[in-house]
Amino acid sequence: MTWTVDPPIQMGQASFAAISEIEVLAHQIGRTVLGSARKNPKLVLMCVRGRVSATDFAGNNFDALEVERRYPGAIVQMKALLDKRHTDRTDPV
Repeated sequence: MTWTVDPPIQMGQASFAAISEIEVLAHQIGRTVLGSARKNPKLVLMCVRGRVSATDFAGNNFDALEVERRYPGAIVQMKALLDKRHTDRTDPV
């Protein structure tokens, strides 16, 4: 199983993004390949004025250190996605 940071949304000074676990299965039966995939949100990352925290869907809260322990690089990925969105909006077309 692997995970991904979904594209963040921004509301005023706050940004939110889900961390979702992804599972892809494939089975070969003769000459046929059958596959399935599942995406399961696990946490909602919140970045307010540069400070990151998270909440899971059971209502448990996590600080940035715990998020990084569970999902290494997730905070950097979220910030990179936010920077890309900002750059995309300011680039002349």
